[in-house]
Amino acid sequence: MITGTIVYVNAEKGFSFAARDDKQADVFCHSAALARSGIEKVQVGDRVEFEIRESKKRPGKFEATSVALID
Repeated sequence: MITGTIVYVNAEKGFSFAARDDKQADVFCHSAALARSGIEKVQVGDRVEFEIRESKKRPGKFEATSVALID
C-alpha cells in the first residue's frame, strides 16, 4: 500500500488529492472510492493509505483505490 496525506479537498465536486510519502505525483481520489472503502469524508491533513490504478476516464493518469484512514 502507498501512504500519503490529503492535501486538497473539493467536497462540492466530490474529490480530493493525496500527496504520496514517496514523493511521486499527487493522486486523485474520487468520493466514490472513499465510499467504497467506508469513508464518508476526508479533510486536509488526514493520513491515508491506498492502492493506485490507471484512470478509466483519463488514460495516463492515476487514481486512488482501496483507501483507508491511518493514524
